[in-house]
Amino acid sequence: MPPAELTEFDADIEPRALPEAEQLMSFAPEAALETIDVAATTSECDLNLSESACEKCETPRTGGQGWCRRCGWYPRLATFVELDPWDREDLPQPAPKSKLDICKTMIPLWAWKLMGGVAAVLIASFLLRLMLPQHGNIRFVWTVGQMLVGGLIFCGAHLACYIFAIMHNDRYHLLDIVLKPVAIWITVLRELPTTFWQTAVGAWGVTAILGGLLIGGLADKDLLDWGGTPARYNLTKAIADRAQELAANASSDKSLQESIEDFAGKAKEPIDQDEPQPPGKPKLPVDCLILGFKPLGDHDFYHLILAADVGGKLQYVGTVSDGISSEVRAQLNRRMAELRQPNPFIPLRIDGKWIRPALTCKVKAKRWSDENRLVDPVFEELLVDVDSQH
Repeated sequence: MPPAELTEFDADIEPRALPEAEQLMSFAPEAALETIDVAATTSECDLNLSESACEKCETPRTGGQGWCRRCGWYPRLATFVELDPWDREDLPQPAPKSKLDICKTMIPLWAWKLMGGVAAVLIASFLLRLMLPQHGNIRFVWTVGQMLVGGLIFCGAHLACYIFAIMHNDRYHLLDIVLKPVAIWITVLRELPTTFWQTAVGAWGVTAILGGLLIGGLADKDLLDWGGTPARYNLTKAIADRAQELAANASSDKSLQESIEDFAGKAKEPIDQDEPQPPGKPKLPVDCLILGFKPLGDHDFYHLILAADVGGKLQYVGTVSDGISSEVRAQLNRRMAELRQPNPFIPLRIDGKWIRPALTCKVKAKRWSDENRLVDPVFEELLVDVDSQH
């Protein structure tokens, strides 16, 4: 449109943006043609490069890159470029990693060894807990022995860690092995996996100590019973608990005899052994309450009927006749005649004469049976009466 014909409304409209080629044509037609020719030539070259083969390895070029994806030849720069493994066409691409492979990559091999040793010690301790007898010296000796060995192993590992720490840090002194154990172990842990053996042996030693507690149990009465006052205290406490239970039953509508009969009907009937078992080699000391006796004539007894603390409760554990001297037998006959009562202190369904819970004694047995009975018990000594302890 000629300029003279522009209206006032058209003058307010901004001129539209012309393409670059049109702008060049309007100002410099010859330069624009040369630019267009160069762009077209470059596009043709790129197309030829993409369709031609590499002049070094004769690999057909694919894609829009200007270098060979096999050998890395870059013809425009006349040099080889470094290619990443995943950009190389001649190398096989790795398969996707499984979750197990990822775990193996995240957790190093030394950590697997460390955890494997800890797991092995714990599993072995658990199996020993199942296989060893529930009561007796075998479990006690094994538990204490394993804990001592574990403690010695840990002390040796701690000494090795201290030597490593003072070789790498001159600030540690001799007393720091006791005063700064945590700082020493932190120094060692920072150097993993170089300090694998110091760390692993120390961890396995601590695990052995914990495994010993797993074998013996934190509240096992054989570990707590050292043959002295604690056993008598536990027995006295069990007797007091049973007395409170009887008092509660007596305060109810049921009589003492009815309560005993109800409980005895549910309890397992102990075996009444007419003939005593030949004594073996008694080793296990147990404090017992004398519940009564099987009479032998009018003024003597054949054997004593015993109860003991089993798992915090007073329970029948068997009878004893061996090891009772004539002096003790005479004393027992005199005292039991004074303490006679019609019913047993705990529910029992065996024949005998019963006494009040006052007389206690110490016996030694070979071991505990699976039914919590004393095997081959032998009378050791008569203890202080329960009445005199209050």
